Amino acid sequence: MAKVRITNLKQLNSSLRKKILLAVQDKKVTKSVGETIVTDIQKNKTSASAATQKTRKYLEKGNKTDKAYSRSKINVTFTGELLKDLIKNIRGNFTGAKAVYTIEHTENGKHKKYKTPKGKLIGKTTKTYDEIQGYLKDMGYDYLVFSEKAKKEVIKLIRNKILKKLGK
Repeated sequence: MAKVRITNLKQLNSSLRKKILLAVQDKKVTKSVGETIVTDIQKNKTSASAATQKTRKYLEKGNKTDKAYSRSKINVTFTGELLKDLIKNIRGNFTGAKAVYTIEHTENGKHKKYKTPKGKLIGKTTKTYDEIQGYLKDMGYDYLVFSEKAKKEVIKLIRNKILKKLGK
């Protein structure tokens, strides 16, 4: 019987882990993950009440709306500021045998106040992104719940990036 001894596997393991971590934390990958998640959130629409539609119609006159915005559907995209903040704040990490992405708003990040049609700011205080998220969640609209399709898309994206990094 012949044996072949392979040494320095700890170094190899460390090198592979480093490449995987680099792939998981890659800026383009985290941005793509964010865009995939935001697209999924925008597809998750609920109907807006008549009162909400009336308020939105009024606010549309003083505020630039996001291209995915619809007056009759709620999908967290009036101005798009809330979702753009999510894209900027995705962190990837590789621990154990899994990649983990944390998707959250900027800590203490404040949403800009809306304006009246005449350009006057509305409200006494500026709400944080987390306050807005909590308010919407209390109303039954938790936008940080993702579809299986979005999860699979993110997994495929990450897997491809890792394989590409390992191929180098």
